[in-house]
Amino acid sequence: MDSAKISAEMKAYQPIPIIADFTNEDGSDNLKETIEANYKRVKQEIISLVESEKRNASKADPALAHLSKGRPFANRCLKASVPCKVSRKVTLL
Repeated sequence: MDSAKISAEMKAYQPIPIIADFTNEDGSDNLKETIEANYKRVKQEIISLVESEKRNASKADPALAHLSKGRPFANRCLKASVPCKVSRKVTLL
């Protein structure tokens, strides 16, 4: 064990920077709320993307027009408190 090398390394040590802090101004933890907000944002973005792709697919190929009819994907998924289960696989073009 080389104590001089270890000592030099310890002097050059820099702490890992905090990338994200999950505490409010009052010091309480808001990790759960932050995760929930991010989950809802990502979920909304995915729903928007699916709806957009369904519209684009039905415009490009009339045989796919049935994809954009009926109850919208967003209505089924946004109201669900748990991740939405879709009965069909959606292939994005």
